[in-house]
Amino acid sequence: MSEWHRVKEQKGRGLLAERTIFCMRTPFCIQAAFVAIAVGLRQNTGGKSLRSP
Repeated sequence: MSEWHRVKEQKGRGLLAERTIFCMRTPFCIQAAFVAIAVGLRQNTGGKSLRSP
């Protein structure tokens, strides 16, 4: 992996982290983040959700 590629990848991660931190300051975004996490967890567990729809 070249140095430029690594820097580009780190910038991408940094941007995501920055966006996440910025998001944490707005209550609506926190709610959206929890929804995204819940959806991600549901996908990771193969569609089993804690609450049935």
